[in-house]
Amino acid sequence: MSFDKYVEVAVGTDALPVSTTGFTVPLHATSDVTFTERVREYRSAAEAAADAYVGTDAAAAVAQHFSQELHSPVIKLGRLAATPAAQVIDWAVTGTVAEGDVAAIVVNGLTGSYTAVALDDADDVGAGLRAALAAAIAAEDVTVTGATSHTIATADTAGQGFSYSSSYTRVGTGSSGVLTAAVTTANAGPYTDMDAIYFEDPSWFGLTNGLTAVEATNELRIKELA
Repeated sequence: MSFDKYVEVAVGTDALPVSTTGFTVPLHATSDVTFTERVREYRSAAEAAADAYVGTDAAAAVAQHFSQELHSPVIKLGRLAATPAAQVIDWAVTGTVAEGDVAAIVVNGLTGSYTAVALDDADDVGAGLRAALAAAIAAEDVTVTGATSHTIATADTAGQGFSYSSSYTRVGTGSSGVLTAAVTTANAGPYTDMDAIYFEDPSWFGLTNGLTAVEATNELRIKELA
């Protein structure tokens, strides 16, 4: 008995090419630049030296890159905030408060809330909310202050912000109470800087800062600079 049917199996070794966009491109993070965008690229030390928006230290970092025997043909400069700023959020209670109304503030996932009692006004709710929030986030690096109807949260360390949200639930008859958050000072520092740099241009692989190389990839956002 003969078999005249068979199956031919072919095994290939081809694979999809791996994208290497920015794989060899370093980014030097610095506050020694004044251009408005977050990232600029340079192909020579002379190009950076001729840029009026690049300071002496940043130009020196570019020059050091191109002075190495082995270097990529491109280096990028990422703009950092000149001075980190501590985040400040100010909540204010306004309108008519009624018994049973609930005001709440959440900071870093921890909630401080106050329930209005009879004869409370906006200032009373503010005072109760300050005390409740201060107790809730006592272990956090955030300080609670304020006066009258205001509750103010301030980051203890510039550049290390906090998450927040708030709500006001009207329960009592005739209530028109509102709890409004205002950004007095936006958080600024390595966290926000690197997010902004990565969002504008993720096509870089190595990060340097102060002429010191730090391993990084364009797959991960760098949250703090050494």
